[in-house]
Amino acid sequence: MLGIVCLFNGARRVGKAFPGFFTAQNLIIVSIGRHGWAPQDAERLPFAKLVAINGRPVTNAVALDAHARSVPPGTPVTYWALRGADLIEATVPTQIFTAADFLAVYGIYFFTGLCFTLAGWWALRNGEGSAVTAFFITCETASVLLFSGGDVYGPYWFTSLYFTAHAVMPAAVLHLASSYPEPIAPGSRERRIGLALIYGAVGLCAVALNRVQFHPSIFLPFIYSVYLLLANALLLYATRLGAAWWASKAAAERRRLRLPLIGLLLSSTLPGIIFVIYPSMSGPISPALVVLPLAIFPLLTVRALPLHSTPATTTPRTALRLSLLFLGAVETTFLGGILFFLLNSGEQNIIDQVAVNERLFAAARAFLVQPVADDSLATLEGLAQSP
Repeated sequence: MLGIVCLFNGARRVGKAFPGFFTAQNLIIVSIGRHGWAPQDAERLPFAKLVAINGRPVTNAVALDAHARSVPPGTPVTYWALRGADLIEATVPTQIFTAADFLAVYGIYFFTGLCFTLAGWWALRNGEGSAVTAFFITCETASVLLFSGGDVYGPYWFTSLYFTAHAVMPAAVLHLASSYPEPIAPGSRERRIGLALIYGAVGLCAVALNRVQFHPSIFLPFIYSVYLLLANALLLYATRLGAAWWASKAAAERRRLRLPLIGLLLSSTLPGIIFVIYPSMSGPISPALVVLPLAIFPLLTVRALPLHSTPATTTPRTALRLSLLFLGAVETTFLGGILFFLLNSGEQNIIDQVAVNERLFAAARAFLVQPVADDSLATLEGLAQSP
């Protein structure tokens, strides 16, 4: 139902004008789009926070779409956006949101989410055991994230649900990594406590992510940290699959483990490369490159997933110990890197950036709302002397 509602809302945009780019509810301009939307001089707009349209302050994302629909298609509109302490000015003509745009954005999100949700429900209906349960949770969390993905660009009905699914995804993948190809400490109290702590931690992360979404100086490092945690969890899962495949002596078992390993690599390689090199790319990123490949993951994994509980000796104990040792080292490295990333900015520095941005927003709006007269150079100087 969530996917159908978001798909319907996307279809309502067809034939109507839009700014030529997407913004989230917090007015941060997103990188997702289609080539040919925004011109080259607007390539610095992604991840900047919009503050003005044609010299007038903008305070909410709904007003942005309303302005685009109030002018003829193709009308150049000048936008001001803040990226850190840099004020970016770009002129982008309004465009008509076409059926091709709808399919390339909302259609791809819906199709990919449908692959996840159907694979998860099929496994749950036909199987049992910790691997099936973990796979189901992973698939349904991903489907919520994908189904609500288009809604992030409007009309913003499920933004909180989207960020919550974002925060839960690393925990869901860690749950899958601890359950497949062989469950770690199956049925033990330690396993239940460990999973409860992991899901409890990401629950707090989801609350915090929703609370800070309107503060770019905190929100962007926070969402990047969630991305890093997800990459960490995927690497842990890939390592467990690779260790089990390498240690297995049975040809049938190796063929079965090859499917989810290939599915994981094919679905994550291209999005991972784009995530790393994005700062050097120009133009928006198409969902066909970062979203559509994800559908490979559930479709190949569900074919290899054991639908019934298997004895704990499926994977040699030596391989399990080696994989756990390696996973512990990787986990420590990733978490240390995230901690360094956050500490490098410094708590006080982050707080100072928030204060600086708030003063910049206030100064920009004051200047736009109250134009400075020729004899008011002192006022102009006061506004210019911003942090």
